Amino acid sequence: MAQQGGAASQTGLVRRIFSLWVLGKVLALAILAGGGWLVYQGATSPAFRLSQTTVRGNDLVSADEIVTALPAAGTNIFTVRSSRVERALEAIPAIERSDVSLVLPSTVRVTVHERKPRAVWEAGGRQALIDADGLVLVDIADLKPGSPLQSAPSTLPSVRAPDGPFVGLGDRIDPGVVLLAESIVPHLEIAGVAGGQVEYHPSTGVTLVAPGAPRVILGFGDNIDAKLTAYRAIRSHLEQTHTTAQLIDVRFLERPYYR
Repeated sequence: MAQQGGAASQTGLVRRIFSLWVLGKVLALAILAGGGWLVYQGATSPAFRLSQTTVRGNDLVSADEIVTALPAAGTNIFTVRSSRVERALEAIPAIERSDVSLVLPSTVRVTVHERKPRAVWEAGGRQALIDADGLVLVDIADLKPGSPLQSAPSTLPSVRAPDGPFVGLGDRIDPGVVLLAESIVPHLEIAGVAGGQVEYHPSTGVTLVAPGAPRVILGFGDNIDAKLTAYRAIRSHLEQTHTTAQLIDVRFLERPYYR
């Protein structure tokens, strides 16, 4: 009798284990089916198609230009790769870095970090903003209406390039020219060329031009402090000797001259 009871107990245990195994399989199939349904819904439901975009941090680049670099409206949100979109946005010259996030069910949120304009480049009747590396960021005429950067020609040092180069977006000029312009423009009055302009010529570099004052050729962005010191020494000599000059050239410090 004891053996029969033990056999019956083992049989019941086996049945319970089998029942739990079957239940586990059924639950796994249910979860799989539910997951498949969710994937199907995500892939086909209109609720998960891109329909809204928010853009922040853009002063140099228009929202329309940013939206053009994003996936088209109606794209399924689950197929969008944020890193790929960020690379596309960072190919725009004025954008240094971008952060793209997806917000369910249908929104792309974009924050851009733009490069900082350091000077205005004037050539061929156009004005462009350039950064410290000489990278051309944007044409001022293309700035969005009301942008505070539209007043850049009056707040940033300007470099006039009558002989070019005539640059486009993403082009570069010599960063030494930017450095030289930043160094000298705030001190034009002290330098004796109040109301003057900074000109750039490919063959001679930067020249200071002012009405009634000699042209001052500074060259490129090397030895800026030494060049300004040499210029001030020549200017002081001219004033002391009551000598008039039309040009002062301090490009070559070993032989600066005036005439």
